[in-house]
Amino acid sequence: MESSAICRCVCALVALVVLVLTLGCSVDRAEVTAPTAVALFSPDSSNDDEFYFHAHAHPLEMGRSWEYQSVYYSTNFDPPELEQTHGFSMNRYSTVWVAGPEVLPNGQEAVKVNEVWQHNETTFESSIWLENTKSYVKQHGVAGGYAMVQPLETELPYSYRFACRDFTSLEDLRLFIGNGVAESGRQDDTTWYDPPLNSIKTLPVMGARWKYLDRTEPAPLIIEKEYISFGQVTEAAGTFDFLGVYWHHDTNGNGEFDDNFWIHDRIADIGLVSRRYQMNNIKVMNDFGEVVGTFDMVEHWGLQSYSIPGLSVHR
Repeated sequence: MESSAICRCVCALVALVVLVLTLGCSVDRAEVTAPTAVALFSPDSSNDDEFYFHAHAHPLEMGRSWEYQSVYYSTNFDPPELEQTHGFSMNRYSTVWVAGPEVLPNGQEAVKVNEVWQHNETTFESSIWLENTKSYVKQHGVAGGYAMVQPLETELPYSYRFACRDFTSLEDLRLFIGNGVAESGRQDDTTWYDPPLNSIKTLPVMGARWKYLDRTEPAPLIIEKEYISFGQVTEAAGTFDFLGVYWHHDTNGNGEFDDNFWIHDRIADIGLVSRRYQMNNIKVMNDFGEVVGTFDMVEHWGLQSYSIPGLSVHR
């Protein structure tokens, strides 16, 4: 984005609802790069090499709420016949709201954000504790599993290989992905982080990258986040100026980040507008441990409506 175009921007936006977590073949970065037609944020610096944007905070006022719908599906089957056993597409629905401040077990105070999501007749609940600071939006803890990490209800006579690991089922694979936020990914489990995780860097700088998670148990996993894009995005709730945050995953804890597994968040001043994750090149194995094919899993969450205290619900 040229500096002359960026100087035409009007205001800085963003904030993040860290709710529904996590997750692709090599990712073409152009796939997640913002449109170049109009610059949408006012830089604090005219330096062409480092675009600075106004600081932002997570929207944590009481009464805030967001409603999301996801499309979750499998694709890119090789061979095509694999679709007969692994083809699926489903919708899921999530409601997120700010519950209010709480005192944590360590005596610190953070704001609790709750989520309830539904798939078919099943309802799940989860919570996350957040704090706005000058440097980062801090994530103090999480209870339950986010909608994006809940296992599929499938029983297939196959095992799977992803990120150099073998899994006995798609459920196990999804829980491994979910471990990036909750230690088990299941309900009724609460994980506290001391020190808290750096969920979002408060001062957005294009290209800025920071460590979100670095853990060794129950499996090695490093997650880094990066500001990579800005532009406009349209979902059912409207059209929003956004900043794009890309999640880099090192699934072996060895410093090598996996292009087959990624998340791209688009965040605006009103919160999370969309999240897309992809797990590419999932290998399907038969009872003899032989790879019989590959496929991808994709999920896209989009904002359907939101509510701000004192204002009507937007749709």
